[in-house]
Amino acid sequence: MSVVTTKRRLRSGNGTGAGYVHAFIVHSGLTLQACRAVIRHLDLAEDEVVVIAGRGFGTRLMDEFREVWDLDLMAYPKVDIFKATLTIWSQVRRFDDHFKQLLGGREYHFYTVHLMGYFYQLLASHPSCTGFSFIEDGLLSYRSRANVRRSIGVPQLGWGRFRRYLLQDRLALDWPYDVRAHAAYGFSDHSYADWKLNRVVLEPRWPRIDLSGSLPKGSVVCILAPAYSSSKVRWSPEQYFAVMSDLSHLLRGLRVPIYLKYHPDQKPDERMLIRTIFRNTIGSVEEIGDDVQVESLCVDGDVTVLSCGSSVGLYAALWGRRVYSYMSLFNRVAPAVVADWEKVRSSMTVVMRELNVDELRADLMR
Repeated sequence: MSVVTTKRRLRSGNGTGAGYVHAFIVHSGLTLQACRAVIRHLDLAEDEVVVIAGRGFGTRLMDEFREVWDLDLMAYPKVDIFKATLTIWSQVRRFDDHFKQLLGGREYHFYTVHLMGYFYQLLASHPSCTGFSFIEDGLLSYRSRANVRRSIGVPQLGWGRFRRYLLQDRLALDWPYDVRAHAAYGFSDHSYADWKLNRVVLEPRWPRIDLSGSLPKGSVVCILAPAYSSSKVRWSPEQYFAVMSDLSHLLRGLRVPIYLKYHPDQKPDERMLIRTIFRNTIGSVEEIGDDVQVESLCVDGDVTVLSCGSSVGLYAALWGRRVYSYMSLFNRVAPAVVADWEKVRSSMTVVMRELNVDELRADLMR
């Protein structure tokens, strides 16, 4: 069994009562900022916070938080919801026992990005959990309820009387947001605007980045989408890399520095292939490290942003940056993806101001 990573031994007692903590999901720069904003808002002490980290954030956060549960290293019991009822019940009990041991008798409030996934559902309904809240995590927070319900499939588990009795509705919270949440913490009045949630608007404090000599004025920052999409309407890896090739050719010859920002889910072999595609076409391309908060670049830097259905494009446009979408490049290989994105964008609670990538060359050559 994996051991929780901690900086120091926890002190007994805290501002919300002995044996109580606030547990945050952190798997992106955005969720990290949301976590920090909630901690400031609630004036939480160090020993009141547990960070449940994924996507490589575990080791990065050791100097900031006392207690970090690193999901990349932790071997926790999995739950297969397609098994027989008694098997699921047994798996859920092992899951609960595992996290009870990590908690060491403490209760907690759970801060999650959504409830789409049984890991989140089980932590939100855990016997030691006294309640849950949502924290902003990109475009989902700005999508309309009707669009989300239509485009994101919710498994039909056949909740018969016996299964309900055994599991006590542990896996039956509403996707993606359940109105029983204590609060939904967002970064603007548009966050969660189409959901019947107790919305709380917080001010993020993006870390200041010294851009002198590292990101020249006028640089183009390409926010890369993942090769494997989780949407109902999705592209294949082959279609994705074909678009990467088209994008690299479109950027060839531009007399501005080109920077790539990989998606957190992109694997090393995918990054190597993308790197090869761009360097073979452009000749010189820079990369922005995983530890760099790309939203901060958009706040502080005079940059042009290229995105494809990314929340970075939304925030950059709100901060007055020039944003171009390369989603249209999928028209050649996966037109259904483009049509689906237009439905998403048109249903959002905020106007996403982005230009078509075809206009980029003319604008930069002026």
